Amino acid sequence: MPLFVPSDYVTLSFSSRIGGGTRFYDVDELAALQQAISAGLAATAESEPLRVIASKSATKNARLFEERAYARILLGDLDSASADLEVAAASEVTVPWVQDIIDRANLIRGLLRTDGPGGVERQLATWRDYTSAALGIERDGEATTSATGTAN
Repeated sequence: MPLFVPSDYVTLSFSSRIGGGTRFYDVDELAALQQAISAGLAATAESEPLRVIASKSATKNARLFEERAYARILLGDLDSASADLEVAAASEVTVPWVQDIIDRANLIRGLLRTDGPGGVERQLATWRDYTSAALGIERDGEATTSATGTAN
């Protein structure tokens, strides 16, 4: 799950089952799940997961276009990212969370115009930190147990 999309829960859109296909986690095993996610994050080269996300085939899924655009921005492919953001921003609102995607896509489009990639990278870092804290994921050797910032 890309941490640069703000979330208060685990999204499994880009994942393999942590612990293998037969491993299930109960609600009581939150610490074990957090530890497994942290280990998975530490084990991958930073650009490898971005390339996987950036290369996903196009669908009608607004979330995919949003995630793919952010990955492409971080990889320096601004033209493809802009095209993905345009599609995400034009999505039809069929459920409430699609409006959130549209709002974030428009925010990032505006930041690209006004602040360039650096401004977008700062925003994505803010969202990454928010999501990590909300999920209790350890980052940079420090445990985060609550959301300490605001998702902008």
